[in-house]
Amino acid sequence: MRRTEARLTQATQIATVGELSASIAHEINQPLGAVVTNAYACLRWLSSNPANLTKAREAAERIVRDGKDTVDVVGRIRALFKRTQSRHERLDLNSLVLEVVRIAGAEASRRHIKIETDLIKDLAEVVGDRVQIQQLVLNLLMNALDAVDAVSDRSKNIVIRVKQNNQAALVVEIEDNGIGLADCEKVFEPFFTTKEHGMGMGLTICRSIAEGHGGKLWATLNNTAGTTFHLVLPLCVSGQAGAHA
Repeated sequence: MRRTEARLTQATQIATVGELSASIAHEINQPLGAVVTNAYACLRWLSSNPANLTKAREAAERIVRDGKDTVDVVGRIRALFKRTQSRHERLDLNSLVLEVVRIAGAEASRRHIKIETDLIKDLAEVVGDRVQIQQLVLNLLMNALDAVDAVSDRSKNIVIRVKQNNQAALVVEIEDNGIGLADCEKVFEPFFTTKEHGMGMGLTICRSIAEGHGGKLWATLNNTAGTTFHLVLPLCVSGQAGAHA
């Protein structure tokens, strides 16, 4: 019995370390990827004849911003290990979505994919960890890019909507006209992936972030083609901001 218990404990520890490593790698990969992309852009503008210093400066500023995002991710992971509190603040989902679209814009252009936004004015705020929610939306958008990229018989389109579901929640919808999903629930299971080199942790992490903010995340198949991911986040209640465990 003792030997069996020891083996089960060891197996659980190995599985936990593997899952945690995949989570950390996934979270850090996206902002670092943006740093590399903008570094290449900066070099390209500097090597042009004549050098385009304005564009190079803009790329360098994006490198600084994306580097800070990476620092934020690492800091949040360290806080998790130390069991310290994360910073929750009031968030404007419109500006957050536009920032994510800007980050993914170069990749979308390279793949000839059109990203449209459908936002509402005078949007109410939600409360949450800005880095976590941004990574969640960015992950969903990158998944949509991958799904649409496989399409060859129609134009490649993604629409991101922000709307108020009711008096208590906001909804972010990311709709693509890509290849769709065989099972809209199974994709949220840990280590399940439809990608050749995927780790199967992205959507698991996304749902965990959504639920950690008191929200929900699920997917539905579109009537024509592709998939829509629905993120619901509760509205900010007066005084609801600050540090959370």
